[in-house]
Amino acid sequence: MNYIALLIYSIIVIPYFVFYGRKNGITPVSVFLLFQMTMFYGICFSGQGTSESANKLQYIYCLAIVFFIIGVEFSRKYTFRLKRSYSREIIGLNATESFSDRDTTQIQRIAIWAIIVLSIVLCELLFIRNGGNLFLLSLRSFFSDSGAATIVEARKNYTDVNGVGYIYQFRAVLLPLLASFILFFEKKKTTRIITIPIFVLMIIFLLGTGQRNAFVYYGLCMVIYIIIMRKEYGLTLISRPGVIILGAIGVAFLIILTITNGRVGNTDNVFNGAIQSLINRVFLVNQESAIVGFNYMDSQGTVWGYDWWKMLEQLLPGKSDYIPVDYISYSIVYGTLRGTNPPCIWGSAWYNFHLLGVTIFPFVLGFLYEKLHKTAKGFAQKDRLYILIYAALCTYLGIWTSGTPMVLFNNGVVTLFILRWICYRMGNLLNPLSAGK
Repeated sequence: MNYIALLIYSIIVIPYFVFYGRKNGITPVSVFLLFQMTMFYGICFSGQGTSESANKLQYIYCLAIVFFIIGVEFSRKYTFRLKRSYSREIIGLNATESFSDRDTTQIQRIAIWAIIVLSIVLCELLFIRNGGNLFLLSLRSFFSDSGAATIVEARKNYTDVNGVGYIYQFRAVLLPLLASFILFFEKKKTTRIITIPIFVLMIIFLLGTGQRNAFVYYGLCMVIYIIIMRKEYGLTLISRPGVIILGAIGVAFLIILTITNGRVGNTDNVFNGAIQSLINRVFLVNQESAIVGFNYMDSQGTVWGYDWWKMLEQLLPGKSDYIPVDYISYSIVYGTLRGTNPPCIWGSAWYNFHLLGVTIFPFVLGFLYEKLHKTAKGFAQKDRLYILIYAALCTYLGIWTSGTPMVLFNNGVVTLFILRWICYRMGNLLNPLSAGK
């Protein structure tokens, strides 16, 4: 273990995380710092944490987080001066004053239901065309003790299905957020005869490819939203018993998927094995992938943005013949390209831009994350829906610990900004009299 890097990182990050969290609460910055600590300490305590590559990576983490924090603080100072220099409209009101616990507008409700209907149609087409819903198959397999091998193979096949990346935005980001909103959070309550089946269908779709990450991210987003609304705006949206019940159901689903996906090593007690697998997924798997990926990238030399560019090319129509580091790293460990082991964010930045990638890049990232927080806090039309979108941005920006900037597209960050524009900018364009209110 690299005790020097461990000490440096702990002295810098832990006090700052506590200071920032007490002052600002849950923001993209605080969530990002929390997950960065999870990655760093996992790398340190990993079985490979004493290797030469791991030691170098730990120092890179120390350097990158320092510049991230500098970027955050620079953004705080810059935003403060900007507010004093210009108008009160830029300053915004106090968080509790600018929040309005009002009903959604007619335009917002039309947009929400249009997205929900489109999401359901796209998800139905996805599962009809590509072998059915693996979550339903997992439930049958779990209770009948059959078909596990079929599910494991089918889950791998979903990584090669055309359109999964685009439909993911509807299946794993938009539909979960909006289905939860109309059932649990919207002030204007609609009939439960419609909203409950939509929510159940959303869960089936969300878990339908056999992947657990999207479900975990969704759960984290809901927790962050509930905490923000309670701590900052005094609204208890779901009772504590309700949260416990929903959380227990969610954990049960994860355990079932973990078992039927063949992720349990301890066959003597599958439930304990499933829980251990979930813990390892959070604190060990990605961290070991980071070390393996960095070991490969550090041996290749700086590519000066080529890797990130080729990954962003995947947004365009057509198939690229570029083999990402994610697949190469998986192949190093498992001997096949049918899977991914993404490198960590700072290892990838080092690979693409050397020192610039772990100094300028984290500085810009910290500046933008804090800028988003200040912009959201000063927005004059905050309501339940706006805070939900903000909580989702906190989640999906904060969990970016591995991979290239392509992760932000895949996880729905751009989609969330578009949703916010539709609900809060397009409505003002269609109804100019409401602009500025």
